[in-house]
Amino acid sequence: MFEEAKFSIGFIIFARVTLPYGNSGMFIERTSSYITVKAKLGLLLMWNEDDALLVELDAKYKNQTCGLCGDFNGVQIYDEFMLNGDTLSPSTYGNLWKMDGPTETCEEQTLKKTENCGDEFSLHVQNFCRDLFSRDPFSGCQDVVAADAFIKVCMEDLCHCNTSTSFCLCGTLSEYSRQCVHAGGKPAEWRSNSFCRKCFHRQSNGKLIS
Repeated sequence: MFEEAKFSIGFIIFARVTLPYGNSGMFIERTSSYITVKAKLGLLLMWNEDDALLVELDAKYKNQTCGLCGDFNGVQIYDEFMLNGDTLSPSTYGNLWKMDGPTETCEEQTLKKTENCGDEFSLHVQNFCRDLFSRDPFSGCQDVVAADAFIKVCMEDLCHCNTSTSFCLCGTLSEYSRQCVHAGGKPAEWRSNSFCRKCFHRQSNGKLIS
């Protein structure tokens, strides 16, 4: 089941629908990795049902976007993450674009410093994360998706992690693997029974999917 949001001026109407679902130029379906929402206006949303949302727009929107979607100018210089010459942290940048809902307030998010974030530990996790993304399972990804941003997130994951290493890294590695596939790469199986084991859930038709 999926909650469809119908937007009108000043109102949001929710209705439960069964996937796949299509209506008024919009199509929603579940794939092995995402719930995708396609709109004929040239928008594609891909949500992993957890911590990642990918947005794709038609080329006609080039140089017409801003905010969390970036400026879509084709230049990979991330000056939208700069303010007065300083690089913004992910939490600070996100807070700039938060909006309160009709009945709830969007709280400002901050990252808490932990004892794990010292210089010595940072060097250790940097080497660990670089090694992780250069291993054989991702050899088919390195030419299609740059790993630098994911290595940085990997370091932040471990720096602020209070649980097992694998638990903290699963989301980042999974997203890198998904983006690799989406870009035409072929990642090998990187999960194991002891590291980021994949869970399955059953659809309403009885089919198991990851």
